[in-house]
Amino acid sequence: GSSDWKNYTVSSTIIYYLAVSGGIAVRVQGLERYYAIELTKEGRFRLVKLLDGMKVLCELSYEFELNVPYTLSLSINGKLLEGTINGDTLISYEDNDCPLENGGIGLVVENGTISTEKIVLQ
Repeated sequence: GSSDWKNYTVSSTIIYYLAVSGGIAVRVQGLERYYAIELTKEGRFRLVKLLDGMKVLCELSYEFELNVPYTLSLSINGKLLEGTINGDTLISYEDNDCPLENGGIGLVVENGTISTEKIVLQ
C-alpha cells in the first residue's frame, strides 16, 4: 500500500503456529506506526495502536486454537475501526486521540509464526 490509502477493509484467513500474538495491520506508516487486530495466546482479541509505543484500544476474551484457520477482517473508515473474526464483528472503536489518517496494510506477529495464502483488500 501507500500513504494515500485511507478507507478500506483488509481480510485474511490466518493460521497461528505458536505465536504470542498476530493479525492484520492497517494504515501502516512504518514499523511502529499502525493499527492492528490480533489474537493472543492469552485468549484475547484486541485492537492495538502503535504510535509512540503500543496502546491497547479495545480487547475482549476470545479462546482460539493453534493450527486452525481464522478469518480476520479489519475495516477503517475515517476514525472508525471494526474488527471481525469469521464474519462476526466483535470490535468497534472510534479513535479520537491523534488518529492515523492513511497508510498501507500488513500482517503482524510477535515471537512465532502465522501463515496465510491470500490477503483481500476492498
